[in-house]
Amino acid sequence: MDAWRRYWFEFPVLRRRLALWRVLFFGLLAADFWLILLEHVPRFGAGGFNVSQLPFLDRWLPVPTPPVVGPLYLLGGFLSTAIALGISPRRCLFLLAPVYAGVYFWSQSDSYQHHYLISLLLILLTFVPEAAWTAPAPGEPERVDAWAMRLVYVQIGIMYAWTAVTKHTGVWLDGTTLEQIVTCEPREHLRALSAATGMSLDATMAAASTAVMVGEYIAGVVYFARPLWVVGMVLIPLFHIGVEWLGLDIELFSFYMIGTNILLLMPEPWLEALWRRAAGVLAPLSRLLAPLRAPQALDAGPARAMVGGLAVLLLLAGITTPYAGAPLAGVLLALAAVFVLRPWGGVEPRLRGHTVGLLLAGLALALTARFSETAYNYHRQWGGFLRRQGDEAGAMEMYVRANAAAGERPARHLQLARLVARRESPAAALVLVDEDIRRQTLRLDGAAAHPTDAEAWFDRGKTAKALADALAYAAELYPGLGRQAEVGDLRKRREAALVAAREAFRKNMELSPACGQGRMELSRLSGSRNANEPGGEP
Repeated sequence: MDAWRRYWFEFPVLRRRLALWRVLFFGLLAADFWLILLEHVPRFGAGGFNVSQLPFLDRWLPVPTPPVVGPLYLLGGFLSTAIALGISPRRCLFLLAPVYAGVYFWSQSDSYQHHYLISLLLILLTFVPEAAWTAPAPGEPERVDAWAMRLVYVQIGIMYAWTAVTKHTGVWLDGTTLEQIVTCEPREHLRALSAATGMSLDATMAAASTAVMVGEYIAGVVYFARPLWVVGMVLIPLFHIGVEWLGLDIELFSFYMIGTNILLLMPEPWLEALWRRAAGVLAPLSRLLAPLRAPQALDAGPARAMVGGLAVLLLLAGITTPYAGAPLAGVLLALAAVFVLRPWGGVEPRLRGHTVGLLLAGLALALTARFSETAYNYHRQWGGFLRRQGDEAGAMEMYVRANAAAGERPARHLQLARLVARRESPAAALVLVDEDIRRQTLRLDGAAAHPTDAEAWFDRGKTAKALADALAYAAELYPGLGRQAEVGDLRKRREAALVAAREAFRKNMELSPACGQGRMELSRLSGSRNANEPGGEP
């Protein structure tokens, strides 16, 4: 019983280990919220439909909608950034865990299974002592006992082991499943490997499938036995690199696990050396921030004024984001800041530094919303969903927002023009078509003008095809607007664009004979009687 108790409750964690892992894991989580999860928000509640992860709750839960889920994801990224910066990690986790796990269990609209693992980890991490998340100051203990971290290790081990158990099926072990899910280029690599080893492709697929299962078993065992940590630190990241090489789409999961395995399993001497190297690189920044990090006594009045000012700035930052539910996002950010800083009673001595840190997290949110492609993809996809559901007015609104978020890049002007022509006027639609033609032409003459590889040639072909579609639709609109005489010129320009598209797709096939996507596109161009057919992209 003593050994059992020690195993669970006497688990000393090196504080520098958790400090490094905190920066990596929660930095990735912030990027995940703002660059990936947020793009998926329009899926939630599409068509008024929802299925939760816990079916017995479906009759009680409301249908999730973008104006609610979007602000929660913005808040999640904000809290993750704050934790990565070392600002009251435990208090932030008290909010972050319910946000992430709550949305996951609420709906299967975004159902990658690693969301379940991250939900469990965040719940466990709320029980890790606050002191464990930061490097020790001189005179402080190097380690902190954290039974919750023992559970984190056990949970990750169970995840790997159970994933291996689920692969004890004929369709996995004979390579059938792997053959169906790998993308073209990895399949060609496996084909080359089979030729080099003299094995058939089926045998190579079966061997690769078995290797994946064995690797997951090894990873599971490693997390239960400290002497094997160094083995896992080397082998498990290689396993995840192999998963990425096979082209299996699991979003950021491999990156989470590569960093987690390296930092949580690294021997302490190596970790200390890594810490010294990182500290040396960041020394100038540390000296610059030293005045903010130093504890400073503040009276309650100035402290509350400082936090109040921060709350107002965060409210504005949330309200100005280009997403549905922006006012709710602003309110959530402001309330979260007040909860984390708590400027009442005994004022936190590091309040000034934490206030600046949360301000930086809010700035990161604002810059990501402004300069990433997330807002464009968010509105583009939502517009596509609404259009397919027959809500043309809603689709038009989303396409307008997508076009505004795209800057000068080609966007959704042609898709919007088709809706405007039906609901408003051909003249208004033509303005949008002309803008699409301008942008596609600029891209064809600029970014796509000098392809250097198969992918770049494919991009040039898609751009030329999009230009041809826009020119063809303009030719449909011109006669009704009294511009019949100009239709011939449009058709000539369209034919030139189609020639450029075919040339680009053929070049893509030459440079990538087995996997070039140009073959399918070329087939569509050759087989279509109407080159103005929509490309099918939402």
